[in-house]
Amino acid sequence: LRNAPDSHSPNSSVPAVSTGEEHVGSITLPSKPSETKSQYSQGNIEPDASPLGLNVLHTPKNARKADIVFLHGLGGTSRMTWSKNKDPALFWPLTFLPLEPDICLARILTFGYNASVHRAGNVGTSILDFAKGLLFDLKYAKDEQKEDLNMGSVPLIFIVHSMGGLVVKEAYMQGQNDPEYESIIKAISAIIFLATPHRGTDLASTLNRILQS
Repeated sequence: LRNAPDSHSPNSSVPAVSTGEEHVGSITLPSKPSETKSQYSQGNIEPDASPLGLNVLHTPKNARKADIVFLHGLGGTSRMTWSKNKDPALFWPLTFLPLEPDICLARILTFGYNASVHRAGNVGTSILDFAKGLLFDLKYAKDEQKEDLNMGSVPLIFIVHSMGGLVVKEAYMQGQNDPEYESIIKAISAIIFLATPHRGTDLASTLNRILQS
């Protein structure tokens, strides 16, 4: 990844729709430069599990019409952020969205990363790393049969909360400057931002003060 402009600038732009704020097994990522493994699951997820990396929740029986990826924000997780009242039984991207007549035609995924509030002071320097991880998984993650997830072959939609929006914006800007991710970037059809601080925020320093008091 190289020569990316600053995605945190107010003038940065991505194609977006803004609203304001599990095959069980493992993914094997190819060597680039070293082999990495992350958890990959669909369907039956443990109640307190919040897997990192790209995870498939629902795959249509027939050819999918789109890929929908959920990204959580600061202090959130890939599961609890999207669970009503933090109730694992109400993890709605898995429990409810596949029941919707049109949405069920899309593959639904989450992307998890370490956004613990206890590291709030380091969040600014971590967004780039999270963005690189997201791009890498979108390009190279494989399912339990060692088959490509084939991201970028259908429209790609992100639903992002808080800092997750900054991660996606950074990934978009980084990917625009790397031909390796051209198909992924071109597939992005919409980004739905939920309370993403596009013009910056002092949330990290506020959290640090709270944690130190």
